[in-house]
Amino acid sequence: MGISRYLGFFLDETRGYLNTLERGIQALEAWPADSGRMHEIYLSVSSIHGMAATMGFTRMQRLAEDMEGALLQAERGRMPVTAEWKAILSECLRALGGYIDRIERTSEEGTDDCRTLRRELFRLSEEQEDGKGHTEELSAAFPKQRSQVLVEKEDLDQLMHQVGELIMLKNRFSQAADSSVWQELCDLEKLTAKLHDSVRRIRLIPFVEVVGQFPRRVRELSRQLNKSMALYMTGTDTRLEKAAADEMGSLLWQLIRFAAENGIEGIQERIRQGKPQKGSIYLNILRKEDYVAVRIRHDGTKADIFKSEADVTAIRQSAEALGGEFYTVPLPEEGTAFEIRLFTFVPVIEALVVEVGRERYAIAMEAIRSAEDLAPEEIFISQAREYGYLKEKKVPLLRLGRRFGCEPTEADAHILKTVIVSDGETYVGLVVDRLAEKQEIVIKSLGNFMQKDPVIRGAAILNDKTIALVLNTDVLLQGGVEAGR
Repeated sequence: MGISRYLGFFLDETRGYLNTLERGIQALEAWPADSGRMHEIYLSVSSIHGMAATMGFTRMQRLAEDMEGALLQAERGRMPVTAEWKAILSECLRALGGYIDRIERTSEEGTDDCRTLRRELFRLSEEQEDGKGHTEELSAAFPKQRSQVLVEKEDLDQLMHQVGELIMLKNRFSQAADSSVWQELCDLEKLTAKLHDSVRRIRLIPFVEVVGQFPRRVRELSRQLNKSMALYMTGTDTRLEKAAADEMGSLLWQLIRFAAENGIEGIQERIRQGKPQKGSIYLNILRKEDYVAVRIRHDGTKADIFKSEADVTAIRQSAEALGGEFYTVPLPEEGTAFEIRLFTFVPVIEALVVEVGRERYAIAMEAIRSAEDLAPEEIFISQAREYGYLKEKKVPLLRLGRRFGCEPTEADAHILKTVIVSDGETYVGLVVDRLAEKQEIVIKSLGNFMQKDPVIRGAAILNDKTIALVLNTDVLLQGGVEAGR
């Protein structure tokens, strides 16, 4: 197989460097004298140069090499960062992206050697240095790059599983140990928490590495469609597992393209409607308890951006293939937004264990706002729904015993043990029999078992080796009250 076995890695890494280039060029438009940003751009081009040479993509290598020479001149102040210079750098970025697209499709870089573009680089830098000269001068000019180690995803998955087992073992040891080893247990608690967090972060990348090139692609699409438009993004520092983020990137670009082609009007039509000439597309990324929500909307008149029902079906199927869901979200005074929810599996959480009858359930602590004892005078019925008063606020109640069909042990109790959960906007009171304890749990997937009940997030083995079902508070907040009536 030779070096072809590394083709996938080469493509992934190069796209990451191209995203860094994209962000760097955009930053230079605002801060032309930012030497730190210039340094970052150079390091990305240098890495692309080295990887292209290793893979035998000589045309791509030569372009990156000539870019290095021009960047060195600019960094040393020998070449001013003019609008022309930034435009040529943007053209180089597009050319490198074109090489990557061809390599992905055909495993070949094509026959375009970008000679005209390279001549422009040579003209601006006034001299062309050979590869050896670059290496010697730049080694002195810039600090060493960070070293990286490649790890198979399966190895990371196995490591995460082992960390989960370690946490369960630590919890059991905590129950069995006496007070003489209390300090050692505290140290073990801190160590396992840090270990879990470190392993979890290794598996994640920020969304910006996937969508960072979208503003440039929208500008190119704007020229192709003869429309004026721009893309605005928020939440791009949200982190997601790399494999899911990569797949999500292509799916989001389809939606953005649909919005640009079918949602945003032409310039003359926007003027006629009294709108700004430049249309706006918004990409907002939000982290929820159990999923990442990516919402796309635009300020065009046409709410339905799809050409046919087949387009909608294709988007929905792509989202479901990632383990996510596709929604159409009506927004007051803002038209319609399209949202993809990609469910993330966080295996270790801190949870409150509650009891209902003989069953035990776990509720994520991050969703809990308080635990209350509600007296009869604090409970009332309105429109066939049960509510409780919490600090003069009306909170809908959901009796978990009724929701899951288990008999409460204190069915006639006058005081209701209630756990208040919230996402910051919506509140629901979960009525239980008893609050058991707070503990760290490792969530296990139930697979197809109970798959039809979205309220169940998974299961966990507790410290006493009994099993508790883990509740999905997002689902309870969205529709739990109706489900439990």
